[in-house]
Amino acid sequence: MSTFTRVTVLGSHRRVDLVAPSDEAVAALIAQLVELLGERTESAARPMTLIRASGDQLGAEESLDDQGVLAGDVLRLVRVDDAPAPPEVADVTDVVAEARDDQGSLWADVHRISACCVAIALLAGVAGTSLVSPDAVPELGGGALLLAVAAAVLGLVGAARPALVLTAAAAGLAVPATVAAVDAWMPGGASLPVLAFATSGAAWLVVGVGIGVGLRRRTLLRGSVVGVAASAVALGVDLLGMTVPQESAVVGTAAVVLIGLLPWYSMTASGLTGLDDLVIAGTLSDRDTLRSTVDEAYRSLSWASLAAAVPAAIAAGALVGTTDPWPIALGVCLTVVLALRTRAFPLAWQALPLWAAVAAVIVIAALAHGSERDAVAAGLGAVMLACAAVCVARPSLQTRARLRRVGNRVETLAVVALVPCVIGVFGVYPSLLGTF
Repeated sequence: MSTFTRVTVLGSHRRVDLVAPSDEAVAALIAQLVELLGERTESAARPMTLIRASGDQLGAEESLDDQGVLAGDVLRLVRVDDAPAPPEVADVTDVVAEARDDQGSLWADVHRISACCVAIALLAGVAGTSLVSPDAVPELGGGALLLAVAAAVLGLVGAARPALVLTAAAAGLAVPATVAAVDAWMPGGASLPVLAFATSGAAWLVVGVGIGVGLRRRTLLRGSVVGVAASAVALGVDLLGMTVPQESAVVGTAAVVLIGLLPWYSMTASGLTGLDDLVIAGTLSDRDTLRSTVDEAYRSLSWASLAAAVPAAIAAGALVGTTDPWPIALGVCLTVVLALRTRAFPLAWQALPLWAAVAAVIVIAALAHGSERDAVAAGLGAVMLACAAVCVARPSLQTRARLRRVGNRVETLAVVALVPCVIGVFGVYPSLLGTF
């Protein structure tokens, strides 16, 4: 006597509850199920099959009872080529190949091109360094500028990869040329922070011309504008005859103020605020246009944060590397502001440059004050404990809200403390005490 099993079968559009013979082969049931579920009949090359909720495929020659199908089970009728892969591995080689293709970090053209461009820049920089002399500076600088302009022209006509190659070579030549030119231009030679500001600005200028203009990467061009402007401010301040701590105080303070304005700058430069004004005026924007504008604003913010983090790190590092208390206090305040200001940047690639700047300042401070072993060890230990607490802790939403409020207060205090620290760096307090 035949027994029956009540099952639910799902199709692409319908579902059916039926009682099927438990001892009949599944292949005998599929034809009836296709008709009941209204599935389209296609060629024999795409047969139908039944799968469990777990993804296991039922054998066509075996019965429901033989395969352990119980009453109430839910089955799905699909094409064989649409069925999920079985959980059991039949071919390790195929699984390894599929896993390789599913990885998101496969070596691709972009990595090969990036590695080659970095190598070209380094080799060009080494070659330019070996050729640096007072007489060769104009040739090196002119060569770097010529390569950058040629890269922009090639990029505008559609030759993207040659443009990248020429931009890398121009950046490599620009660094030694800038170092030699600034060192010869400044009376008595240039300090290390001034050289760092100058080379950073030269690199951003070359990249902005070659890639930002040539390849029409507007987001990178906006970041290069920030980098060149910050370097120009630093060099302009140096021409006023300030000492290195005084120059770093001005540049560092300006950099943290600039970092606070970067979200507004990115949204304005990308046109996002203009779209918002149009919506307020009653003109609706296309969704695709709005989404592309938002993406462009995020990319602009990423490049701008990198451009602003470099001068901030140079200035704060120069301050904490001194032995005077006021520059050290100002460098600490700048570092605290940099660390807490990362909360205003939603994406990882926007916050990472600021965290890298903070880490660089801490390393510079530890190396500059290596003779004071106890103080350095205590400071590094405190930083490590703070990092460990952030890594291990899992605060609730309420606790996070309270921590954000505490962070806001600490950041406000650090920003306010910048003013008296800058005044102290310029030596105003002894003059006031001497006056009264």
